[in-house]
Amino acid sequence: MSYKNIIIKLSAILLVFIFNSCSKVQINLKPEIINEERLKRGPDCPKKTNTGIVFKFKNMDAEKVYLVGSFNNWNVNDRALMHKNETGVWSITKRLKPGFHKYKFYANKRLWPDSDNPIRALDGTAASIIEITKNGNIRFRAIHFTKKNPGKYYKNFTAVKSPEWLNKAVIYEIYFRIFTKKGTIKAAIEKLSYLKKFGVDIICLLPVQEQGIKKKKGILGSPYSIKDFRKINPVLGTEEDFQDFIKEAHKQGFKVIMDWAAGYTSWDNSLINKHPGWYVKKYGKIISPSSKLSDVAALNYKSRALHKYMKESMVHWVTKYKLDGFRCITTDKLTPLSFWKSIRDVYTTTKPDFLLISVSEDPVMHTSIFNITYEYRHRHFFKNVFANEDKAYNFKIFYNNLKYSFPKNALRLRCMENYNSLRAIKFLSKKMIVPASAILFAIDGIPFISAGQEFGDLNWKNQKDLFDKVTLNWGNFDDDLFNHYKKLIALRRKYSVFINGDIFFLENTNAYRVFTFLRVKGKERILIAANLSPYDSDINIIENSLVGLGTDGKYKFTDLFTDEEKLKKELVNLRIKLKPYEFVFYKLEEVE
Repeated sequence: MSYKNIIIKLSAILLVFIFNSCSKVQINLKPEIINEERLKRGPDCPKKTNTGIVFKFKNMDAEKVYLVGSFNNWNVNDRALMHKNETGVWSITKRLKPGFHKYKFYANKRLWPDSDNPIRALDGTAASIIEITKNGNIRFRAIHFTKKNPGKYYKNFTAVKSPEWLNKAVIYEIYFRIFTKKGTIKAAIEKLSYLKKFGVDIICLLPVQEQGIKKKKGILGSPYSIKDFRKINPVLGTEEDFQDFIKEAHKQGFKVIMDWAAGYTSWDNSLINKHPGWYVKKYGKIISPSSKLSDVAALNYKSRALHKYMKESMVHWVTKYKLDGFRCITTDKLTPLSFWKSIRDVYTTTKPDFLLISVSEDPVMHTSIFNITYEYRHRHFFKNVFANEDKAYNFKIFYNNLKYSFPKNALRLRCMENYNSLRAIKFLSKKMIVPASAILFAIDGIPFISAGQEFGDLNWKNQKDLFDKVTLNWGNFDDDLFNHYKKLIALRRKYSVFINGDIFFLENTNAYRVFTFLRVKGKERILIAANLSPYDSDINIIENSLVGLGTDGKYKFTDLFTDEEKLKKELVNLRIKLKPYEFVFYKLEEVE
């Protein structure tokens, strides 16, 4: 039996470990210990020696193999070259500090997990995990958080309190330059009525400041390479245009937030000449944050004057343009938490419903600063299920590990795509998006839609399109996909159970393919079933999973997407037939 099947049998052997790349806070995890013999590790699993940990990888066809992982920030340019013996096994010895480490092998231009190590990360990457104890030994155990066995942050912290309107919101991301054919702020004002019809609540804008030209990428350069933090990009429009956009958005009931990348500037930003001491230097020269961000210069927050300047710049946009918040790039390792805390402190009394989103997956962000953190890993989980590399029932463990490793009441962003990712319709395909997005809208958290996602745009390919001339393809509008998302948004607004109801994961007779759960708030109950496979699936809810839920009576079932009423049935005897990739939302009304 393969290690994958063993992990499926031992569904508890899944793990999450979130490495913080900004605040360098070490999460003190207390995972449950798994019997090592049951893991059935392979003969080339990592082993301890006097000189370090020996990693081995068998690949006869590779010309070179490298070891990469969390210990070097997954930097393939800072990788460790392995050595091949006469039997075709590659090996390397590496010293690792105590703690958990994720790793893979880089060969033939792709990353490979360690097939001899069954412990994997529950983050969509399938990265292998190794834990080094304080005395340098290797321990194989999995992290499995639950409500009864939560992690440090859930035990000890409650997330920053968010306004009630935020809990009910759906966020829509816009990049002015590609959103309309004209690519201007003024043209986007005309699209606000479309967004109103669609039903979203918060508009999230990519930066609108003036862009740098020096060392720019592509034809147009990146919106995150900012030449002046306080000026509007003249290509997009004027200050008056931006004021009109926000005024009209507020008039129609939207909140408007904007991206803020505080960790770097363009190379032709005047700060470089005025305040060279505000920048990170190496051998006396200002440097980029990384090779991937060569078009920007890294800022050094050891300067208190820089803190003051950047904070005043952010306040400027809120004061002058009445922004409702910021989506903050907190994953650049350059901006300390103390800076972001100062931004929160500014608005604690003057604008308590001010929204701050952290573009990170770090639980510490919720403790005193940010309302929302990102959760990128859902789409990877669904892709693995659709590829038959994972099973539908593991979503319960996936969800619990994330929920109970974060502070209580933490709001997570539920996104299928983002401006820097491949379109979901290409990543998964339209038929797979339908049940996956239904699940994301039905669980707790804040749904997030990137412009064009809702109608199947394919003009946007990847992050490189930030730098070149691209416009959303409004002429190839998928009405079915639009109406699917529109209905999901409307149901969240209509039924409060989707916002703050309890979640109960239900077992069913085909749990490999079909995921079932119940949302409950008082007498309001909605049953969700989603077929994540290309096969017809006929299921029954297993009685044991209903124990203690008070679902013993008979119910009238109403399909919330078709308004069709089903016969009065007991939930325990309910039979659901689902076509490939089909899902249902059943409202349950108890009857005599």
